Amino acid sequence: MRLVFRHALLLAVMKDDLEEAATQLASSVGCDRALLEEAHSHYRDAVSEHPADEDARRALVLVEWALALGDGPREAVARG
Repeated sequence: MRLVFRHALLLAVMKDDLEEAATQLASSVGCDRALLEEAHSHYRDAVSEHPADEDARRALVLVEWALALGDGPREAVARG
């Protein structure tokens, strides 16, 4: 993943409000769907390999929400 995206994701992960964080993340990458899909694949694999990794799980949820924002209005479901 690109360095700028990692920085944007790290900032978003620190937010308490997941919806706001996902909106900020999507805005930061200009809704670059390919970049979000790459991040989704990365964090999905990380969560699969390390199910107890809460940071990876939170990043995955944020990326999923950001992808959903790019798809238009729909409800994103948090994994937990």
